[in-house]
Amino acid sequence: MELQKIVKSTSYLVISKIIQFFIGLVRSKIAAVMIGTTGVGIYSQVNYLVTMISNTTLLSMNDGLVKQIAENRNAQGFTETLKGLMKSYSALIATSSLIAIIICILFAKPLTIFFLGDAKYFGYFLIGLSCLPITISNSLSFALLKSHKATKLISSSNISSSIITALAFIPLIYFFKTTGAVISVLINYSVLIIINNYQARKHILKSLEIRFIQIFSAKTNSKYTKELLHFAIFGATSGFILIISESICRSIVINKLGIDKMGIYSPITSWGGLFQNFILASLSVYLYPRVSEAKATQEISGVINDFFRLITLILIPFIIISIPVRKLIIPIFYSNDFIEASIYLPWHFIGLVFYCWFYILTQVMTPIGKIKLHGILTIIMALLNIFIVYYFTSKYGLYGWMFKFIISPLIFFVIYLFFIKKLISFRIQKANILLMVYIIITPICLLMLDDFNIKYLVSFIAVSLTWFFLKPNEKDFILTKLKTLKINK
Repeated sequence: MELQKIVKSTSYLVISKIIQFFIGLVRSKIAAVMIGTTGVGIYSQVNYLVTMISNTTLLSMNDGLVKQIAENRNAQGFTETLKGLMKSYSALIATSSLIAIIICILFAKPLTIFFLGDAKYFGYFLIGLSCLPITISNSLSFALLKSHKATKLISSSNISSSIITALAFIPLIYFFKTTGAVISVLINYSVLIIINNYQARKHILKSLEIRFIQIFSAKTNSKYTKELLHFAIFGATSGFILIISESICRSIVINKLGIDKMGIYSPITSWGGLFQNFILASLSVYLYPRVSEAKATQEISGVINDFFRLITLILIPFIIISIPVRKLIIPIFYSNDFIEASIYLPWHFIGLVFYCWFYILTQVMTPIGKIKLHGILTIIMALLNIFIVYYFTSKYGLYGWMFKFIISPLIFFVIYLFFIKKLISFRIQKANILLMVYIIITPICLLMLDDFNIKYLVSFIAVSLTWFFLKPNEKDFILTKLKTLKINK
């Protein structure tokens, strides 16, 4: 339907996220050498702390704002509507932020021990907490950019902030060690909000002749305020339960198997995170507002099919190549101590395929007004994850942690597919079904050849065969792009 448009719109953002990913790897390597395992642990936990508290504080209201802006972009009187939306959103997140900060200050020492393991790291907790107002404020500018599908602007902001932070990171960590690394987290968020605010003002608000100061005198619409509160209730319940669920699952693995087993699994979660935390996040910048502004269920179905097709095509070379070479690349990027991860990687990546498809369907629920259903399913999934890890870890060790990344995505892909079919009469296109079956069967066949060197040749052939699954217009698009590259050279 609009696959080429999606590729053009999201390619910049995907590339920027990949660049961020590799900059992060370099930064992690420097941190490992300069501050050791304890320093890296504190640095990563402060990052997690900021992300977790800010996401909890936003209560999914940022998604609600994106939905409302996307729905009203072409409506009459959009300028005044946007002012009102921004005012309602600002008032609500200011209230939730104040409550969150007060709670964090009152329980600062217990929270320091919970997240960082010792009260002596109280100063690092405070640095992380100081990031909260910045990340919350940045959500308004980001929502403006996301709702307008300004992927080029978002990608330039991501790359610029990553490069500036990386340049600051080296002297900070050299002179101030762990403290410098934690301060770099604050710098990263500060740079990002400056750039995003500039982009939103220049490219969106200026064209509408809106200034931030006008927000205070804008008229709000009770309908939109109630909807934001609706998102907040969903975020407060399902979001909190997801955090608790993840914490409990990690605690089960650490207590039953030891923290070293979590370390062994880290290459898998790190590489899988390239899709979960970077590529999918990039695609959702286009997908969520695109579904929100769609006027017909047939249009939404076409968008979903295009995203299924795009993510599957991206996954094919990543998964089919990584499975046969996993025993070679794990020691290169980590060490031989992590070679056990090669046992779990193929099955985890098959689960990753279902997770990507499931994620695309989750982005449809709230724009079509089924936020309650989405919240209920999210809570059920969180509880299922706890059961899977608790039950299977006791019986099968680290396989129990691996099953969490396979069973839940598979089950909830089927469940969400069932509901989306019922709600908008969605059907997966035949061409996509063939492609989706291919990406599941091929890795299993490669595992049967695991003890033979022919697996490398077979994986190359399997990736090459993807060409025959492409539609004529997709082949033309790729060939045109290749010709353009040759001409530019």
